[in-house]
Amino acid sequence: MNKNYKAKRNREILLNYEAGQTYKELSWVYQVTPIRIRQIINKEINLRNMKTKKTKEKRKFAVERGERLKREIKKRKYTQGAFAKELGISLSGLTYLLSGRSTIDEIMAYAIEHKFKIGSNYILHGTGKKRPKSEIINRLDQIYESLWSLDNQEQLMKTLNMFSELIVKQTEHAEKQVDLLKRIEAHFDAQLDEPETEIRLS
Repeated sequence: MNKNYKAKRNREILLNYEAGQTYKELSWVYQVTPIRIRQIINKEINLRNMKTKKTKEKRKFAVERGERLKREIKKRKYTQGAFAKELGISLSGLTYLLSGRSTIDEIMAYAIEHKFKIGSNYILHGTGKKRPKSEIINRLDQIYESLWSLDNQEQLMKTLNMFSELIVKQTEHAEKQVDLLKRIEAHFDAQLDEPETEIRLS
């Protein structure tokens, strides 16, 4: 029996049971024994309870992360609009994160630490420093190791791409600063090379 079909059938059995059908009626419809019907129903109830529990836990983590970030935004005297704009997301997107309707994942936490120096470990887990002294760029090995431990290569690649973009932007910014300093220096050198104007007294 196809796995997807079996899962769909089992959910259907549970729904029909909750709608009032008996083990005997269901066994006749699905051509299995009443004992097997009972086993399927118990299994489906357990699966549903586990999913509900995981959803509640995920929601709890999302709310806690949002509350921690909200406190740090307030401490730094940012408006939510200004914070969202600098982070590069919409105000409604930030509102969802702060309320727990969306979850702050590792990549978002690392981006926030890089831009605002709010500790990613603090946001994610409530541990670590709120204002890390070490730049997040200098802790990439630690971040990669933690992501590999989760056996989540897709998440790792997203993080690598994000930091590659940040490093490129930093390099471009540094090159612009160097170019500006060279132009300023050249401007002053040119002024020094100009012959002094002789002042005549009448």
